[in-house]
Amino acid sequence: MRYNNYIITLLFVLFSGNIISQNNETFTYGDWKVFQGDTGIYLYCYNPVGVENIPSNLPDLTIRILKEGEGPIRVRLDNAYLYKYQKDKNYVEVDLIIDDGDIINYNGKIIEINNDNKTRVVFERNDNSPTLGDLFSKLKEGNNVFVRTTGSGDPMVFKFSLDGFTKGYDKMFEMWSAFTEMREDNPFKKKENPFRR
Repeated sequence: MRYNNYIITLLFVLFSGNIISQNNETFTYGDWKVFQGDTGIYLYCYNPVGVENIPSNLPDLTIRILKEGEGPIRVRLDNAYLYKYQKDKNYVEVDLIIDDGDIINYNGKIIEINNDNKTRVVFERNDNSPTLGDLFSKLKEGNNVFVRTTGSGDPMVFKFSLDGFTKGYDKMFEMWSAFTEMREDNPFKKKENPFRR
């Protein structure tokens, strides 16, 4: 009887650990990685190349889907110190060129984070910006994307390989779909449930 309790406990620990590791597993596709964190699902290019006016740390190009609400999507330059956060002066211009195509323009908002060595530049649409869905479709067709940020100093230019982007994007979508299906299994989370309030 005691032996069976040990076996059951051991199986529980192994099974629980397997579930946890699956939720935090990182998948690599070419130069892109997909990771599911506690608050979102992330797709990022981890192998940037500095082209012009290179800072000491190169940023990742990151796409994040939040796990709350309708899953808002954000595109950002992440994991490097690019600009100092200054109240009311936190906007830069962001231009993208996929391979040798046309310039795609977004506004960039500098986000303050709790780390002196990192900032985020979040892409925001302006009147001339394509939707993120259109941008992702263009990225799927390309080989490289060049990103230029223009703030108070000289423009910085980075190159991100698109090798593996499509497979990484598809995996991110698959993970998001699995997460939303799991969330919908809980009747307290469904919008039509009056007890959700």
